Amino acid sequence: MKKKYTHPKSSNTSSGFTLIELIVVIVIIAILVIILFVSYIGAQRSARDAGVLSDIDRLDALETSYASKNNVGGWAYYSANGYDSTIGFSPSNGNVIDVVVNSTDYCIRGYNTAGNKNSIFNAYTRESTPGACSYLNPSTAAIAAYTGPKVWIKISVGYLDTCGIASNYQAYCWGYNSYGQLGNNSTTDSPVPVPVITSGVLSGKTIVSIAVGQYHTCVLASDDQVYCWGYNVNGQLGNNTFTQSPVPVAVNTSGVFSGKTIKAISSRGSDTCAIASDNQAYCWGSNGYGQLGNNSVSDSSVPVAFVNSGVLSGKTIASISTGQYHSCVIASDSQAYCWGYNAINGALGNNSYVNSSVPVAVTTSGVLSGKTISSISTGYNHSCVVASDNQIYCWGNGVDGELGNNTTTTSPVPVAVVNTGVLSGKSVLSTFSGDNQTCAIASDNQAYCWGYNSEGILGNNSSTNSPIPVAVTTSGALSGNTILSGAGSTADTCVIASNFNAYCWGDNGHGQFGNNTMIPSMVPVAVNSPT
Repeated sequence: MKKKYTHPKSSNTSSGFTLIELIVVIVIIAILVIILFVSYIGAQRSARDAGVLSDIDRLDALETSYASKNNVGGWAYYSANGYDSTIGFSPSNGNVIDVVVNSTDYCIRGYNTAGNKNSIFNAYTRESTPGACSYLNPSTAAIAAYTGPKVWIKISVGYLDTCGIASNYQAYCWGYNSYGQLGNNSTTDSPVPVPVITSGVLSGKTIVSIAVGQYHTCVLASDDQVYCWGYNVNGQLGNNTFTQSPVPVAVNTSGVFSGKTIKAISSRGSDTCAIASDNQAYCWGSNGYGQLGNNSVSDSSVPVAFVNSGVLSGKTIASISTGQYHSCVIASDSQAYCWGYNAINGALGNNSYVNSSVPVAVTTSGVLSGKTISSISTGYNHSCVVASDNQIYCWGNGVDGELGNNTTTTSPVPVAVVNTGVLSGKSVLSTFSGDNQTCAIASDNQAYCWGYNSEGILGNNSSTNSPIPVAVTTSGALSGNTILSGAGSTADTCVIASNFNAYCWGDNGHGQFGNNTMIPSMVPVAVNSPT
C-alpha cells in the first residue's frame, strides 16, 4: 500500500514546529538577547558610575588642600580634566571632573563622556554645603562631550516672558516680545520656545546662565562675558546706548569691567547686576532709587561698581539677587546686605524705611541671631534668605502674605517663615521669589510657595493668597518628579523638575508657559521641549 504523506500545515502530529510555535521561540530568543544586552549596558554604566564616584571621592579628600594651597578668596573655577600637579590628581576612564571652591566651601561634579546617566546636566555631585553646586557652570569639555536629547537645565521668568537654557547650552525664550526680549530678531509674541539668535556677538559661544528682567534678558556666555537684548530705555542692556535691541548685544567691557570676567548675573526689574572675577558686584540700568548701589540715583548704560566700603569693607561677594527696585548680596562673611528702595516696605531689612544708594547690613539680631546665610532671593519689595539652620526668613512687604509668617504685615527686619504645616520636619534647600510671592525647595525636593495667588501662581490649584507655605501640586504633570530649581515673577512661576522638563503655572496671557497655549493654570503644566 502506498503511504500517504500529509502536508505539514494539515498535520496534527508533526514533530516539526508550527508557525505559531516558531514565532514564540523567536520572541523568547529576542527577549533573552535584549535582557543580556540591557544587563551588559547596565554593567557598563554601573562600572562608569563607580569610576565617577571613585574619582569624586579621591578629589573630595584633596579639595581642602586645593583650596588652601591656592588661597582662594570667593568662588574660583577649576576643571580637573588632566593631571594637576598642585594636588596630585587626574581623572580616570574618560571622566571629567568640574569643581568650584572657595576658602571654606566646594562643589565637585563628575560625569563620564560615554555615560548617559552622568551627563553634564545630571552628573554626580559632592558639595560641602547645600547650594554650593549652584556656583558651578559646566566646563568646555563637559559641553563638548554631551550628545543626548535636549532638555531644560535652567529657567528664568520675566514680567510676561520666560527663558531657559537647554542641554545644548543655548538659550530659548517664549511669551511677550513687544520689545524684542525673546532675542530672536522679532517683536512677535511666541507661545512656544524660540532659539535666541546665536550669530553676531554670540557666534561660537554657549550659554551658562540666564537672567530675565522687565522686558529685557541677559546671559552669561562661555567666554565669561555678558550679553543682553530687549528694552533699553534705562540702559539695562549695558552697551552704552539707550536703544532697544531684538538680538543680543555685548555689555560694555571697558571701564569697570576692563580685564575682568563675569561669574554670575541677576535681573528682575529694569537693571542688571553681575559678580565679576574680582568677587565684587557691578550693576547697570535703572537707578531711580539707588538700586545700582553706587551712591547715585542716575541711570547708567554701562556697568558701575557698587560701593564696597562701609558695611562691605574688606568683604567679597558670594551671590547676588536683584529685585524690582532693590538688590541684595551674600558677602564673604555669609551675611546679607541690600541697597535701593526701602520706603514703606522695609525691603532692605535694616530696620528702617529709608532708601539707600549704598549697601546696608540686614539686621542680624532677632530671628537671625547667631546664624549665617546660605542663599537669598528678592521679589518686588521683599527678600528672603535660607539661613544656617536650614530654615527660611523674609522681610519687607507682607501685605499679600509673601513673608510667610502667617500675617499680612510688612516688616523691616527678618521674620521666620512658618515651618509647621506642609514644612513640618523639613529643612529648606533654596528659595526663589516672584514679585509678591516666595517659594522654597525643601529637603523632600518638592516646592512650597506662599503670598500672592490671584493668578494661581502658588501652584496649589487655588487662587487664594496664603500667608503660610502651601505645597505645589505634585499630581498631574509633576507626578513622580522632584524639583531641582525654580524662578518666579509677576504672575507666573516655573521650575525645572528631576526629569529635566520645565513646568509653569499662573498667568499665561502671552504664552509665557511655552506650551503653545494662552490658557492660565493653577497647577503645573509642561513647557514644550527645546527643539
